[in-house]
Amino acid sequence: MQIMAVDDENAALSVLMDAIAEATTEQYTDMHIEGFRSTGEALSYAKEHALDVAFLDIEMREMTGLELARKLKGISPKINIVFVTGYSEYMKQAISLHASGYLTKPVRAEDVAAELDNLLHPIEVTEEITIRTFGNFEVLCNGKPVEFERSKAKELLAYLVSRGGATVTRKEIAAILFENQEYDKKTQDYISKIYRSLRMTLKSIHAEDILIKGRNLYGVDLSKVNCDSMDYLNGLPYAINLFQGEYMSQYSWAEGMIGRFMDLPDKD
Repeated sequence: MQIMAVDDENAALSVLMDAIAEATTEQYTDMHIEGFRSTGEALSYAKEHALDVAFLDIEMREMTGLELARKLKGISPKINIVFVTGYSEYMKQAISLHASGYLTKPVRAEDVAAELDNLLHPIEVTEEITIRTFGNFEVLCNGKPVEFERSKAKELLAYLVSRGGATVTRKEIAAILFENQEYDKKTQDYISKIYRSLRMTLKSIHAEDILIKGRNLYGVDLSKVNCDSMDYLNGLPYAINLFQGEYMSQYSWAEGMIGRFMDLPDKD
């Protein structure tokens, strides 16, 4: 997501950009914010870059935010304009320009987040998710490793991937993740907490839809990701050549699953 922020007052621009950064850090992995105090520079930048959202102060000396919005829409008709002002008198004019949103100062991160969640022209976010199982288990988003808040959340995803799309119960998960621990309410609640953490991590890379959740059933839809072991089982040459006898090496429970890959098909 490409975002522009324009305010001719340095302090106000700083507050605005901080609020935007805070609102987008967790939800958008591919996000860039560019700030301008000069409307002329902002306009020049817009002519050279594809912008998704522009946060514009309305009262500026060089050119008002309303005027700048008209020019930006002339360059990119589907740009989302969010006006920022300390006054409410411009609301009618903002509506006439088909603005996406309207914020009053001081701008808060939660208000920015609310506007981004309800854009007039929603941003279509596409991420390429790759799951590596040969060697260590890793998840990549657009080629970059995904960081998990909880190591057990990553292990839970690894186990679900190892099941190849089949669903498992919470008790089965407990037997894998907490092998020697009693399956009591505390363990069940902890698994629920781990699952929520996993879902939030996947949501941050727009991949939460790979999770399958039913009544006490958990799974993943591997048709929505790139996965080396699944491609191996489907006979893809690149995946066959990747397998070197190791599968999710950091997890001891995965050792018993290597057998399915040991009878190597003929390599092309």
